[in-house]
Amino acid sequence: MRSENFIRVYDNVLDENFCSSLINRYEQVLVTDADKVKNLSLCYDKAGNKLCDLCNCTRMNTMEHDAFSHDNKILIKAFYSSIKDYIRDCKITSGMIDPNPDNWGWEEFKIKRYLCGDGSSDDEQFKTHVDVRSHAAAKRYLIAMLYLNDNFSEGTTEFPLFDIKVKPKTGSIILFPPMWTHLHRAEPPLDGYAKYICMTYLNYPDITQVDYSKNPLLGESYMEGHSSMAAKTTGQT
Repeated sequence: MRSENFIRVYDNVLDENFCSSLINRYEQVLVTDADKVKNLSLCYDKAGNKLCDLCNCTRMNTMEHDAFSHDNKILIKAFYSSIKDYIRDCKITSGMIDPNPDNWGWEEFKIKRYLCGDGSSDDEQFKTHVDVRSHAAAKRYLIAMLYLNDNFSEGTTEFPLFDIKVKPKTGSIILFPPMWTHLHRAEPPLDGYAKYICMTYLNYPDITQVDYSKNPLLGESYMEGHSSMAAKTTGQT
Protein backbone atom coordinates (compact mmCIF):
# COMPACT_ATOMS: atom_id res chain seq x y z
CA MET A 1 0.00 0.00 0.00
CA ARG A 2 1.35 3.42 -0.97
CA SER A 3 2.26 5.63 1.95
CA GLU A 4 0.77 9.12 1.55
CA ASN A 5 3.21 11.85 2.59
CA PHE A 6 1.01 14.84 1.69
CA ILE A 7 3.94 16.59 -0.02
CA ARG A 8 3.15 17.96 -3.47
CA VAL A 9 5.05 20.14 -5.95
CA TYR A 10 3.32 21.98 -8.82
CA ASP A 11 5.58 23.25 -11.59
CA ASN A 12 5.26 26.39 -13.72
CA VAL A 13 2.58 27.99 -11.55
CA LEU A 14 4.14 31.40 -12.17
CA ASP A 15 6.46 32.37 -14.98
CA GLU A 16 10.10 33.32 -14.73
CA ASN A 17 9.48 36.99 -15.57
CA PHE A 18 7.12 37.45 -12.64
CA CYS A 19 9.47 35.65 -10.26
CA SER A 20 12.42 37.73 -11.41
CA SER A 21 10.49 40.99 -11.02
CA LEU A 22 9.43 39.97 -7.50
CA ILE A 23 13.07 39.34 -6.56
CA ASN A 24 14.08 42.72 -7.97
CA ARG A 25 11.30 44.48 -6.06
CA TYR A 26 12.35 42.74 -2.85
CA GLU A 27 15.93 43.96 -3.27
CA GLN A 28 14.74 47.49 -4.04
CA VAL A 29 12.47 47.63 -0.99
CA LEU A 30 15.29 46.38 1.23
CA VAL A 31 17.06 49.63 0.32
CA THR A 32 14.22 52.15 -0.04
CA ASP A 33 12.26 50.94 3.03
CA ALA A 34 15.26 49.79 5.09
CA ASP A 35 14.11 51.37 8.35
CA LYS A 36 10.58 49.99 8.02
CA VAL A 37 11.87 46.50 7.20
CA LYS A 38 14.13 46.63 10.27
CA ASN A 39 11.46 47.99 12.62
CA LEU A 40 8.87 45.40 11.60
CA SER A 41 11.26 42.46 11.53
CA LEU A 42 10.19 39.44 13.55
CA CYS A 43 13.71 38.04 13.44
CA TYR A 44 15.11 40.50 16.01
CA ASP A 45 13.79 42.18 19.13
CA LYS A 46 13.96 45.94 19.75
CA ALA A 47 17.43 45.56 21.22
CA GLY A 48 18.70 43.84 18.08
CA ASN A 49 18.88 40.35 19.57
CA LYS A 50 18.07 37.51 17.16
CA LEU A 51 14.93 35.62 18.15
CA CYS A 52 15.21 32.57 15.91
CA ASP A 53 18.31 30.41 16.20
CA LEU A 54 17.29 28.01 13.41
CA CYS A 55 17.11 30.40 10.46
CA ASN A 56 19.44 33.18 9.31
CA CYS A 57 17.67 34.31 6.14
CA THR A 58 16.52 37.89 5.42
CA ARG A 59 12.76 37.97 5.23
CA MET A 60 10.18 40.56 4.29
CA ASN A 61 6.40 40.69 4.65
CA THR A 62 5.13 41.80 1.22
CA MET A 63 1.82 42.92 2.69
CA GLU A 64 3.58 45.63 4.69
CA HIS A 65 4.89 47.44 1.61
CA ASP A 66 2.81 49.20 -1.05
CA ALA A 67 5.34 48.27 -3.74
CA PHE A 68 4.01 44.69 -3.66
CA SER A 69 0.29 45.48 -3.90
CA HIS A 70 -0.06 44.18 -7.46
CA ASP A 71 2.24 41.22 -6.82
CA ASN A 72 0.14 40.13 -3.85
CA LYS A 73 -2.94 39.82 -6.06
CA ILE A 74 -1.06 37.55 -8.44
CA LEU A 75 0.43 35.54 -5.59
CA ILE A 76 -2.88 34.82 -3.90
CA LYS A 77 -4.35 33.52 -7.17
CA ALA A 78 -1.31 31.27 -7.69
CA PHE A 79 -1.44 29.90 -4.15
CA TYR A 80 -5.20 29.46 -4.39
CA SER A 81 -4.91 27.46 -7.62
CA SER A 82 -2.20 25.19 -6.22
CA ILE A 83 -4.11 24.56 -3.00
CA LYS A 84 -7.20 23.53 -4.96
CA ASP A 85 -5.03 21.08 -6.92
CA TYR A 86 -3.51 19.85 -3.65
CA ILE A 87 -6.92 19.15 -2.12
CA ARG A 88 -7.89 17.16 -5.22
CA ASP A 89 -4.62 15.26 -5.62
CA CYS A 90 -4.35 14.29 -1.95
CA LYS A 91 -8.01 13.27 -1.87
CA ILE A 92 -8.64 15.62 1.03
CA THR A 93 -12.22 15.59 2.28
CA SER A 94 -14.27 18.38 3.82
CA GLY A 95 -13.64 16.75 7.18
CA MET A 96 -9.92 17.41 6.73
CA ILE A 97 -9.78 20.86 5.10
CA ASP A 98 -12.73 23.13 4.42
CA PRO A 99 -13.02 23.08 0.59
CA ASN A 100 -14.62 26.55 0.52
CA PRO A 101 -11.82 29.12 -0.04
CA ASP A 102 -14.01 31.82 1.48
CA ASN A 103 -13.35 30.09 4.80
CA TRP A 104 -9.57 29.93 4.42
CA GLY A 105 -7.41 32.22 6.54
CA TRP A 106 -4.25 33.48 4.81
CA GLU A 107 -1.11 34.33 6.70
CA GLU A 108 1.04 37.18 5.42
CA PHE A 109 3.14 36.50 2.34
CA LYS A 110 6.83 36.49 3.20
CA ILE A 111 9.79 36.60 0.84
CA LYS A 112 12.91 34.96 2.25
CA ARG A 113 16.42 35.34 0.88
CA TYR A 114 19.20 32.88 1.65
CA LEU A 115 22.57 34.15 0.43
CA CYS A 116 24.70 31.47 -1.18
CA GLY A 117 27.44 30.18 1.07
CA ASP A 118 30.69 28.31 0.80
CA GLY A 119 29.75 25.10 2.58
CA SER A 120 30.55 26.31 6.10
CA SER A 121 28.34 25.67 9.12
CA ASP A 122 27.14 29.28 9.30
CA ASP A 123 25.84 29.37 5.72
CA GLU A 124 22.33 30.86 5.45
CA GLN A 125 19.72 28.14 5.91
CA PHE A 126 16.70 27.04 7.91
CA LYS A 127 17.77 24.16 10.11
CA THR A 128 15.61 21.09 10.68
CA HIS A 129 12.31 22.17 12.24
CA VAL A 130 8.54 22.05 12.14
CA ASP A 131 6.33 25.15 11.95
CA VAL A 132 3.75 24.28 14.58
CA ARG A 133 5.17 23.91 18.07
CA SER A 134 2.83 26.03 20.19
CA HIS A 135 -0.79 26.92 20.76
CA ALA A 136 -0.35 30.15 18.81
CA ALA A 137 1.28 28.39 15.86
CA ALA A 138 -1.49 25.79 15.75
CA LYS A 139 -3.52 28.21 13.64
CA ARG A 140 -1.44 26.91 10.69
CA TYR A 141 -2.49 23.81 8.79
CA LEU A 142 -0.84 24.03 5.37
CA ILE A 143 2.38 25.54 3.99
CA ALA A 144 2.48 26.94 0.45
CA MET A 145 5.94 27.96 -0.76
CA LEU A 146 6.87 29.42 -4.14
CA TYR A 147 10.42 29.02 -5.44
CA LEU A 148 11.42 32.30 -7.10
CA ASN A 149 14.73 31.17 -8.63
CA ASP A 150 16.92 28.14 -9.18
CA ASN A 151 20.25 29.60 -10.38
CA PHE A 152 22.29 28.01 -7.59
CA SER A 153 23.27 24.52 -6.46
CA GLU A 154 22.06 22.60 -3.40
CA GLY A 155 19.44 24.66 -1.50
CA THR A 156 16.90 21.86 -1.49
CA THR A 157 13.87 21.52 0.77
CA GLU A 158 14.58 18.32 2.66
CA PHE A 159 12.17 16.03 4.52
CA PRO A 160 14.45 13.62 6.43
CA LEU A 161 11.66 11.39 7.75
CA PHE A 162 10.47 10.71 4.19
CA ASP A 163 13.93 10.66 2.61
CA ILE A 164 12.78 13.35 0.17
CA LYS A 165 14.73 16.30 -1.20
CA VAL A 166 12.91 18.81 -3.40
CA LYS A 167 15.12 20.79 -5.75
CA PRO A 168 13.89 24.38 -6.24
CA LYS A 169 12.55 25.19 -9.68
CA THR A 170 11.60 28.74 -10.66
CA GLY A 171 7.83 29.22 -10.56
CA SER A 172 7.00 25.96 -8.79
CA ILE A 173 5.00 25.75 -5.56
CA ILE A 174 5.46 23.12 -2.86
CA LEU A 175 2.71 22.35 -0.34
CA PHE A 176 2.82 20.23 2.81
CA PRO A 177 1.49 20.19 6.39
CA PRO A 178 3.47 22.27 8.92
CA MET A 179 2.96 19.91 11.85
CA TRP A 180 5.26 17.48 13.70
CA THR A 181 4.76 14.86 10.98
CA HIS A 182 6.73 16.97 8.50
CA LEU A 183 10.14 17.72 9.89
CA HIS A 184 11.98 19.69 7.20
CA ARG A 185 14.90 21.99 6.50
CA ALA A 186 16.00 24.55 3.93
CA GLU A 187 19.44 23.41 2.84
CA PRO A 188 22.05 26.18 2.31
CA PRO A 189 22.34 27.28 -1.34
CA LEU A 190 25.75 27.33 -3.00
CA ASP A 191 27.34 28.55 -6.24
CA GLY A 192 25.30 31.64 -6.96
CA TYR A 193 24.10 34.84 -5.29
CA ALA A 194 21.02 33.77 -3.34
CA LYS A 195 17.98 31.54 -3.11
CA TYR A 196 14.60 33.33 -2.92
CA ILE A 197 11.23 31.95 -1.89
CA CYS A 198 7.82 33.44 -1.18
CA MET A 199 5.61 31.59 1.28
CA THR A 200 2.39 31.65 3.24
CA TYR A 201 0.31 29.39 5.47
CA LEU A 202 -3.35 28.57 5.47
CA ASN A 203 -4.70 29.47 8.90
CA TYR A 204 -7.83 28.52 10.79
CA PRO A 205 -9.71 31.85 10.70
CA ASP A 206 -11.48 31.56 14.05
CA ILE A 207 -8.49 32.31 16.27
CA THR A 208 -9.44 33.98 19.54
CA GLN A 209 -7.74 34.80 22.81
CA VAL A 210 -4.18 33.95 21.76
CA ASP A 211 -1.55 36.07 23.50
CA TYR A 212 0.87 36.84 20.66
CA SER A 213 3.04 38.96 22.95
CA LYS A 214 4.32 35.65 24.34
CA ASN A 215 4.97 34.35 20.83
CA PRO A 216 7.12 37.03 19.14
CA LEU A 217 7.81 34.96 16.01
CA LEU A 218 4.12 34.53 15.21
CA GLY A 219 1.07 36.60 14.51
CA GLU A 220 2.78 39.71 13.20
CA SER A 221 -0.43 41.35 12.03
CA TYR A 222 -1.58 41.45 15.64
CA MET A 223 1.50 43.37 16.74
CA GLU A 224 1.70 47.15 16.98
CA GLY A 225 2.84 48.74 13.73
CA HIS A 226 1.67 45.95 11.47
CA SER A 227 -1.19 46.70 9.12
CA SER A 228 -1.80 43.37 7.40
CA MET A 229 -4.55 41.02 8.38
CA ALA A 230 -3.52 37.45 9.09
CA ALA A 231 -6.11 34.72 9.48
CA LYS A 232 -8.84 36.85 7.93
CA THR A 233 -10.82 35.44 5.06
CA THR A 234 -10.26 37.06 1.68
CA GLY A 235 -13.46 36.26 -0.19
CA GLN A 236 -11.27 34.76 -2.92
CA THR A 237 -13.40 32.47 -5.07
